[in-house]
Amino acid sequence: MICEICGKHEATVHVTEIESGQLHETHMCEDCARKQGEKIGGPFSWADLLAGLASAVSESVVDPAVKCPRCERSYADFRKTGRLGCPECYSTFEDGLLPVIRRVHGATMHTGRCPTCKAVEGSPATRLAELRRMLREAVAAEKYEEAARLRDSLREMERKLEGGEEGGKS
Repeated sequence: MICEICGKHEATVHVTEIESGQLHETHMCEDCARKQGEKIGGPFSWADLLAGLASAVSESVVDPAVKCPRCERSYADFRKTGRLGCPECYSTFEDGLLPVIRRVHGATMHTGRCPTCKAVEGSPATRLAELRRMLREAVAAEKYEEAARLRDSLREMERKLEGGEEGGKS
């Protein structure tokens, strides 16, 4: 598809707008999209989008004053900037981030295709994350026997990984 603005380059940016109930699509090249972005207030920022979505999440989910123990950034900082300070922020602010991630992606777990060069789906990190999620759900549902079994599986897998083993393929 060719850019609808300059008619010279391949259209790689597709903008859909709804105005007065009418759907209008514009297909443009990166240069024209950049120029259009400048007209409406500058380039698009994912951080601004995330900050806007985070501000829509109820403040009762995460206390804005809570700070990450590693980088000292607060959830209020994330709500203002849309940026986290370090990897630890993801677990510190998990309750507030999950609704934002769900609104952006439609899910909180990867559901798309994985690169064929790596078996990401079967990776130890992915299995650990899945076990942790299942454990949280079991505890929330008060299924304590299942939670105990999952906790033991999680500990065993973590022990194997710390010992340098791959993580229990059967």
